Amino acid sequence: MPMTRTIPHATASESLRFALWHTIPALLRGTFTANPRLTRLAARLDTDRRAAAVVDRMRTRYGGRSVWITGPGGRVLLVLSRGDMRRVLDAPDRIFSTATRARRRGLGLVAPHALLVSDRIADREDRRRFHDAVLAGVDRDQVRGVVAAEIGALLAATSTYTWSAADAATGRIARRLVLGDDARDDTIVTRLNRALCRDANWFGYRPGRARLDAALRRALRTRVDRYVAGAREGSLAARIRDAPRTGRTDPGGQVPYWLMAFDLLPALVTNALALLARFPEDAARAEEEAAGGGPKPFVTACLMEAARLWAPVPNLTRVTTARVPWHADRLPAGTRVLIPLSLHQRGPALPYAHDFAPRVWLDGEARRGGWVAPLSAGPAGCPGADLGVLVGTEMLAALLATARFELTAPRGTGAVPATSDVRAVRMTIRSLAGRTGVSERAVPRQRGRRRSSAAAGTNRR
Repeated sequence: MPMTRTIPHATASESLRFALWHTIPALLRGTFTANPRLTRLAARLDTDRRAAAVVDRMRTRYGGRSVWITGPGGRVLLVLSRGDMRRVLDAPDRIFSTATRARRRGLGLVAPHALLVSDRIADREDRRRFHDAVLAGVDRDQVRGVVAAEIGALLAATSTYTWSAADAATGRIARRLVLGDDARDDTIVTRLNRALCRDANWFGYRPGRARLDAALRRALRTRVDRYVAGAREGSLAARIRDAPRTGRTDPGGQVPYWLMAFDLLPALVTNALALLARFPEDAARAEEEAAGGGPKPFVTACLMEAARLWAPVPNLTRVTTARVPWHADRLPAGTRVLIPLSLHQRGPALPYAHDFAPRVWLDGEARRGGWVAPLSAGPAGCPGADLGVLVGTEMLAALLATARFELTAPRGTGAVPATSDVRAVRMTIRSLAGRTGVSERAVPRQRGRRRSSAAAGTNRR
């Protein structure tokens, strides 16, 4: 079609197909916490593969330019250009804000004063300073010790690795690192937070829940405030006391979002572990590095590859706060911008798109290409991304240092599936004789393991 200087509009048919195979499945799977049954259905239908085909056709038809589409909530700018993606992510959040209406209605239900839902510039800047101060001084040795103890407890409790086992261990790790060792077995904190996240998936439209959600928030805040008040050194809660704050900050109100962020790790670690179980050479390299006790760049690369192949946050959304020049056009204030990250990270521009290729994180190819940003990027990126990578790397390393994992389900072959159901993964744990990479020291007390409902498919070409 002839090139024009204005932003092209997708046809009604294209908008419908994109909504059918991408937007609606993403909503049904859960924006803030996963719905297991609908995630399983999406994997069976391979909705991401179908959505990728829709996007590839639009990219070809419109010459790689970003386009207007009509979604369930109205008109949205769908970012299809690598340059446009970098422009949005690299811009200050006072221009492309994370505080979209949908995020405020959803995440705002869990943490009304969280950084990502702060629509006033002064509030965002204040809370960003607070986050940066709390997260900047994380003690890596303390993280490593907590992770080693809880992975040791996981391996001692079961001979079968599942997502649910990893999820229970991650919950203990999160509570200890965020709230302190005293919170290790306080599963009520996690249950309250996840109950709010399930309601957040409805974006405030679930009837008759307002009073209950308010009660859940109060109950969660009461427990969080108690841990913050008595926090021991080493936890994020203890660092809150010394972090800069103003009347805008609401320090305790940031904690539920931190706990939510940890909920992404079981899927990342499980997918990475399942990929390594399929590829013995990569697994041997990762095991050797994990057992060595030094830096773990290859283990981190494996974790990041799992995040590229199955993005923990499939869409990055922004909203313009004022009129923004856009090529020869302008975006009005209040324009919703959608970056379909999960599709770009496996798009045709990447020669390794559907391969398990940890090398691209070691030689910098993943970041140089401009299409890959599994944990977001830029000024509005997640302030806890580095902590999440650190904890995920230590979890994966602690597992690999002590045991070998044999994938028993799923057993498919061929290319890495576009859509994953991590709860379908099951792996037999084989002890590695003579390895003592994980320790059960510092575990306050052992809890019984939960029965699995588990986890996700992975292959590689």
